[in-house]
Amino acid sequence: MKASIHLTVCDIETASQRVPMECSEIMSPEVRKVSGEEHKVSGCIEALSRSAQFWSSYSGYIREVPQLCFALRRWHDIDKAKEVYQQLSLQKKVLMEDMKRSVEERSKSDERARDVLVKWERAMDNFIEMHGKMENQSTALIRQMESKTMGLLNSIQTEISFSLERIMALSRGRW
Repeated sequence: MKASIHLTVCDIETASQRVPMECSEIMSPEVRKVSGEEHKVSGCIEALSRSAQFWSSYSGYIREVPQLCFALRRWHDIDKAKEVYQQLSLQKKVLMEDMKRSVEERSKSDERARDVLVKWERAMDNFIEMHGKMENQSTALIRQMESKTMGLLNSIQTEISFSLERIMALSRGRW
């Protein structure tokens, strides 16, 4: 009701007409602090009812206030939704930047890990190659040593056989 009264008084003042004295009191800020305000509101409504033009304005606003409140509430809700959307958009932007930074860091980390893995694989390949060469060389060396050892053993065996034959021949001659 007070909103309708305020809108009606605004219409009256805009039309440069005289505002009823009962309504002037309601418009002052001091009245809002004083008790008995309801009595003054009903007095203002009664004063507005004495003029067909004032009553028409008041009754029109009394019907329109709920729609105005609904429209204003909707605008407020839309503004609030825009505000929430902006905040969410900013948060989304920050999150996306963090994710991008994280992916870039992970990518760099993955590249370093791949580099280490490649170096490790090369080292393992070199080790396997070296192991194969060493195995081949050690096998050749073992065969060579076996061959020389066999030759040496054959020489020793021949020398021992020859020495034994001489000793036996000498000992037959003395006995």
